Amino acid sequence: DGSAEALERLAMVANARRDARRAARLFGLASVRRHEAGTSPDSFHGAEVERELAVTRGRLRADYEAEMCSGREMSIEEAFETASAIGTSID
Repeated sequence: DGSAEALERLAMVANARRDARRAARLFGLASVRRHEAGTSPDSFHGAEVERELAVTRGRLRADYEAEMCSGREMSIEEAFETASAIGTSID
């Protein structure tokens, strides 16, 4: 699913900016989009996502699941707002 991969890539950008909360939310919504579309990432991209999820999990620790759940409940419009704020502030 192209929208899921785009969300995953944006989450990776958030991780690179050390914005783990936004990364988790974007990864959360990406997982919903993949589930709805019945798709999974190819093996290379999937390994990349898993590495980035581990980084996010390590940075957020106890808050990881809550942030992922928050992302799973976002609309695509909220995801655009979240993504557009990457790099402008750090939660």
